[in-house]
This record gives sequence, structure tokens and C-alpha cells, in this order.
Amino acid sequence: MMPIKMTTSTSTCTIGNAWIVRKPKGPILPEPNTATNTKPSLRWCTVILFLVNICNAVAFSKKMTPPSPKGAIATSGVRVPVPRVPWHEDNTIYADEGPENKEVRRLIEEGDGCVRIFGYGSLCWNPGADGGLSKASQTLGRVRGYKRVWAQKSTDHRGTHDFRGVVCTLLTEDEYYSVLDNSGGTVGTFLSSSVSIDSTSSRITSTSDNDNDNDNDNDSTSSNNNDKTASVHTTKAEKFDKDMVTEGVIFCVPPELVYETLAELDFREKEGYARNVCEVVEEGSNKTYKALIYRGTPDNPVFSSRRLVDFPLCAAIMSVAIGPSGANDVYLNNLDVFLKKIQNFATQHDDTTILAEMVRCFQNNYQLYFLSGGGSNQHNQLLLNRPEIPSLIVAEDAHLRTEIVLPTPLAPTEDRDRSPSSLHNPPKAIFAGGGHSALLTKSGRLFLWGWNDDLQCGAESKSESTAIADRTRARATAPTDPQPLPFVEPLQDIAVETAALGFSHTLVVEKQTGRLYAFGSDERGQVTGRRNVPLSDVAQSPRTPVFLEHEEVAIVGAGLFHSAVVTKRGDLITFGCDRFGQSNLPKRDGMDNTHGCNDKEDHCRWKPVDADRIVDVSCGRRHTVAVDSLNRIWTFGENKHGQLGRKTQQKKGCGPSLVNTEGKIEKDDTVRVYCGWSHTIIHVRGASNGRNKFFGFGRNDKGEIGALSGTR
Repeated sequence: MMPIKMTTSTSTCTIGNAWIVRKPKGPILPEPNTATNTKPSLRWCTVILFLVNICNAVAFSKKMTPPSPKGAIATSGVRVPVPRVPWHEDNTIYADEGPENKEVRRLIEEGDGCVRIFGYGSLCWNPGADGGLSKASQTLGRVRGYKRVWAQKSTDHRGTHDFRGVVCTLLTEDEYYSVLDNSGGTVGTFLSSSVSIDSTSSRITSTSDNDNDNDNDNDSTSSNNNDKTASVHTTKAEKFDKDMVTEGVIFCVPPELVYETLAELDFREKEGYARNVCEVVEEGSNKTYKALIYRGTPDNPVFSSRRLVDFPLCAAIMSVAIGPSGANDVYLNNLDVFLKKIQNFATQHDDTTILAEMVRCFQNNYQLYFLSGGGSNQHNQLLLNRPEIPSLIVAEDAHLRTEIVLPTPLAPTEDRDRSPSSLHNPPKAIFAGGGHSALLTKSGRLFLWGWNDDLQCGAESKSESTAIADRTRARATAPTDPQPLPFVEPLQDIAVETAALGFSHTLVVEKQTGRLYAFGSDERGQVTGRRNVPLSDVAQSPRTPVFLEHEEVAIVGAGLFHSAVVTKRGDLITFGCDRFGQSNLPKRDGMDNTHGCNDKEDHCRWKPVDADRIVDVSCGRRHTVAVDSLNRIWTFGENKHGQLGRKTQQKKGCGPSLVNTEGKIEKDDTVRVYCGWSHTIIHVRGASNGRNKFFGFGRNDKGEIGALSGTR
């Protein structure tokens, strides 16, 4: 049994995917299936979900990394060039020679000691109450050749290191199209001014009464009849004329306030922003001046291409993020109000307006959960299959950790009571199956999504392919409709205490009653425990196996084609496929039943003779692992890769036996087990010191148990 170094508070490996939940500082989620003393935010819930490939179990640390001195920085696993100016680690800003770099010094000299500063974000509506900018003269102005985009992560103002908000930055034409080309995004889908969102419902509709949405009063017949989708189809030069003008405020700072103002801005614009000098045009006089701007370029470590192309993700984050300077939506909405007062062509095509409408839509209609995952997305189990953003569609593997938004409808009580506490339905656990995923809340709402061909997500849920087809047809009739994120509905009629996801079936335990319900594929008896089930048999609605009708269930586990439950009395009951001994069923050749198994149905009731109960269980592809009340580890089933953690004479059909954990587990420790496809993870929480230790055994050719070599 090999120890594993991890930075997580708990981990789980499932038969289809592996996930790890990290519990950083701040209001993040509780451990799966356990209570927590952490009090989350009332406005939002964050869940870190790693749905990595079926053989992998990995952990990540959320910490911003400044540029390395060797010429590259790491941002989500991608190496990018070091910016043109040095990174000041103390202030987390790009600058040279403190508050005065060479370009700024020339700007001051050319202005006879004065300096103009162009504000395009929070400076437009909040230059500071007592700072240098508040004492400087202000005029409206614009900068041509730069586009305002919402792509800069914020931990110092509108978010935290645990949950980063989003603020705006400026990109040049080349930078903007380079980001689009590299990400494969088509943000123009969301930019048409003919689109509006009804913030009192979940609908996003078009305000145009016809197919022609001209932005001026010219009736020229040369206008494209599909002009409302021109932001998608126009050439770069045409889009440059429309989108690459940014409105803002020009501050003229007198000589006596220059140093004070630059010092303030160096601190205020500290996270990833660089100084640039550009030409700005003063409103009214149309005079051109050189001005200083602070902007985050695409090579800074907190720039997010995903936020630039994925408006729903960006808006979802801004709808809930809060930082030291306040709520993220306040920043967005105040800038939106500022731009609407200007009312010109450039502001009508600014991303800010559509994002502000999306934010209101999310806040009025959705309960959002923020996940992070990777691995197979073949059946949209990572919620990344969105036709309007081609770069997100990942057919097989998302090898890098990917941000995910789970959009759920507000519960009925939340619709009636709009108090902050009612908007918070905190997560309790997350689960991953062969092609479907689930999130369980403390109130018992279970959200299932992904593969549903065998109704493993419930009878009411559409299959992933059907859902995509429906959205594609909808977009064909309304190509400019950005489509709000479709709701993932909760499982109907059952308040869930805990759950387990197999390859193509699901087990849930009902709150209060402890009754087990199973649904999905039953081709090996993994749902009902019946013998000789037709291969195409599917449980179309949740059902309880006959032998469990009078049992209260505490813990459940689901494998490839088998299931396991632990009753409130501490019995382990297994059923389903037993080809490799994973269900511990009786021999069918008339041999004596030595494990207390029932030969009338395909199920086995078992617990060690010298322990009063089983306290945890987990199922892999073809093996099962259980923990008894003496903190001993029992394993049975296939042992081809050493996933049973002990030597056996055969590779399959191995009955229950103990794993040697001497020196690794004390009797008062808390022990939990997790099974992957062909590997096992043991999580031990020390009773004396509260420290977490992880041990793994089984298949390791892809680093499933974290070791550099070996299989055990």
C-alpha cells in the first residue's frame, strides 16, 4: 500500500471518472457525504469537481503564479511569453522603476508636467473619493484601436483567491483576434444589439421586429439583411470599425498630483495590469491626446481567454462574486449605467450591456454551482457541450482542469422567499459515473446530468444528444439568441440523503426513510438483483430491490455492473454482476454458502464475524472495498492490477479478505475508501492530530495512485 501526497481534504475515484474535492480557505464546499462547520456565503455555492479520466486521480492548488524568471509563465498548464515589462511581485503589477517607467516619464515631459489618464472600467464611475484623480479635470473620451473585454480575473477587488471575480481590460485588435483564433470562440454570437434578456424570466429574446436590424437611419439597400448577425460574419476590418472603439473618461492630472495619482493607480490596478500609452479622442472637441492606460494584456497570469469567449460563464461568475471592493455585479452594472448615458454607436456594441442583462437573468432565475473538472466529456458529463462556443466542445478528454457552471432552477421555497438565506442551497456531495455526474445539496436535491440512454439520470432528463439537437434547432430559427444556460433539473419526488453512480445506473437513498431507490441499466441485476435479466432491461423509474424493501440504508456504492449498500444495522449487501467475484455471491455449482448469501436472489448479506458492522464501502469496475467497525480494510473481486491491496493466488473471484494496514491505520482513526476503475484509495484522518493521509494500490500506469513507478 503506497502513500500518496495530496493537498485535498477528501478524494473519490469512481468507475467512470475520479474526482477530488479541495477545501481551501473561505466559503467553499463541505466534504462529500459529511457535515462541515464551514459557513458558506449566502449568495453562492462553489464546488470543486475533478472529473478526470477513468484512470486518474489528481489535485490542483489554486494559487496565482507570477512569471518565472526563465522566460515563461504557467497559466492553467499553458506556457506563454513573459510580458514586455518586469513583474513587480510585491505589488503584483507590471511596471518598471516603480511608479515612473520610461514611457510615462516621456508622457509627463511632453505634457509639461501634466499627464492624461484614460479610464474605461471602475474609473468611469468611481475615480476615488479623496485621491488624485478625484481632484483632476474630467472629460468624456474614447480610444480607438482597443476593445473593452471582460477577461481579467480579480482577487483583489471583485473576487477572492478562492473565487475570482471578473473585471474588464483593453485589448488591441491583434490581441483580440489572436485570443479568438487560439480559443476557437465566436463571441460575436452574443454581441448583437438586437438581443435582450428578460431578467424576470429565463428567456433571452430578440427585440427586433424584423430580420433587418440597422444601427443607423440610412435606408441604403446595400445593408446586409442579416446585419443583426454581422458580428459573427463580418470581416476583421469591418468588426474593427464597429468594436474597436472604447468609450471612457479622460483625466487630466496637474503636475502637483501626478506622483500621488500614479502611486494610487499602481496599487489600485495591481493584479496583472501593465502601463501603456495610447491616443485618446476628447468628446466634443475631437482633439487627440496621448494618455496613460492600465490594461491586462493576454500574457498576464490572470487573463482568461475562456471568460472572453464564454459569456454565460463570465456572467455567472459576476452574478455571485464578491471581493474586498464589493460585489462584482455592482462593478458591472455601474459601468453599464455609465455607458448607457453616453448612448452612441460604440456603447451599443459593448459587451458590458449583454453581460449585465445576463447577470440579472442569472440572479433572478438560477441557483448556480461552480465546478472544476476534467476527463471524459463524451456524454456532456462536464457540461462543456455548448454549440455556440465550439472551443468548449470536448468529445473525449479535457486534460486540463476546466471551469464548469451547473445551472439549476431555484427551489419553490426560494421563489416565494427572496431573502438571502433562501437563495443558498449548499452542496453536500458530488458524484461521477461512467458517463453521468451528479451534485447533491444539503436539502436533498440531487441534480443529474450527462449520459442518459439507460435513464440513469432519471426518466425526466433528456439524453445529452437530444438536448444538443434541441438547442441546435432553436439556434437555427433564432441565430442571435445567446440561449441562457439550460437548467439541470433535480430528481423528482425523492429527497436524497446520499447517492452512488455506476457505469450506467444510479443508486439513491431517501432522506428520513433510508429507503434505497435504483434506476438505469439492469442488464446484470445491478438495479433489482434479479437473475437472468435481459441485456436491454432498463429501470425506467426508481425502484427498490425486493430484498431491500424493509431495510434502512446508510451507505451506497456502484461499480461497473454491480452495487453495494450498507444498512443501518451494519450489514453489507451486494448484488449485480459477480463474474469476477465483486458481488461475493454464492457459488452456483451447489457449493456451500460460506458468506451468508441468499441463493434465491442475486444478492449477498455479509459482515465479518468478529466485527459488529461495516462502516464504509466503495465499488470499482470489478472489485469492492469495505471498512469494518475495527477500521480494517476488506477487499474482494478482481485483483489483476493489485487493486485488492493484497496478494492472491488468482486474478479474479477473490473472496473477502483483509488488507495489511499495520502502522498505517489506528483503531480510532476515521477511514474512508474510494474505488476507481482498477485502483483503490484509502483516506485516513488521524484521531489524535486530525491530519489526512492517503494510501493507494492498484493500477498505476497513468499515475492513478500518484506514485512514480510500480503498481502497488
